[in-house]
Amino acid sequence: MDPYWTTINDILSGAESSASVPPAVRILAFASLCAIIGLMVVVVDLLVFFLRGRSILKLNHGRGTFVVALAWTVGAGVIGAIGQIADVLRSTALASLTVGIAWPTLFTQWLEDLARRQQEAEPEQFALPEEEV
Repeated sequence: MDPYWTTINDILSGAESSASVPPAVRILAFASLCAIIGLMVVVVDLLVFFLRGRSILKLNHGRGTFVVALAWTVGAGVIGAIGQIADVLRSTALASLTVGIAWPTLFTQWLEDLARRQQEAEPEQFALPEEEV
């Protein structure tokens, strides 16, 4: 069996990865799982939006949903890879689930905080124009 799929299976089953698996394969497998879970989070949010009329992640679903889903999938994968390279994340199913779920949620909160800080720093750009009398 291919080392990539063996590593994916080991992560999902909770088994220890073989010492013969190169670190790059372990990193790629973990990042792939994070990306898949990140995509699943955005898809579930889209389904909730269609069923309930509101987004859990506070997204405006529409034409840009595909781009957002792609960006968040890649983002979760990159965060998973960085976590593995920095050795701050273990190669477990729970860790990949956490990264896949937390990445979109934290990214949304970070964007809202960034917009709020920008508005506080430059309030005149966001103020409505006053009517002339």
